Amino acid sequence: MKKLFFLVAFVSSTTLGGACGSDLKSACEDYVEARDACEARTPPEPEDAAKYSVNMCANIDPECQAFFECAVLAAPVDPEEDDLDFCNVDSKGKSRLDLKALNAQLMKDAEEFNFEYVECKEPENKACTDADLRP
Repeated sequence: MKKLFFLVAFVSSTTLGGACGSDLKSACEDYVEARDACEARTPPEPEDAAKYSVNMCANIDPECQAFFECAVLAAPVDPEEDDLDFCNVDSKGKSRLDLKALNAQLMKDAEEFNFEYVECKEPENKACTDADLRP
């Protein structure tokens, strides 16, 4: 849990530090890598392969950087530490980054370690991911 607390503190500090284009692209690519690591646990069906061809990091809204950096916290840090693994199976039987579980843990940690809880979510009226194209 303490690792998650320090990761949240780090993400908060980097988010407040401002963003440049390469940081934004790097944050997006880190998010895609984390998401893909979760989804690799239940690979897509062959007919869904075409849906995976979109490069969502080619044209990114700068307001999405904080979301990407936060969502990466949901990826498994260490296979030995199940408490930091937020890859869970959804209602369709697919392994996904579970941001609801991450947010629940962040809220719990905020109370336990007395820091401000900031929800990990996409900015209002922004689509940061290609979730609508995911099988």
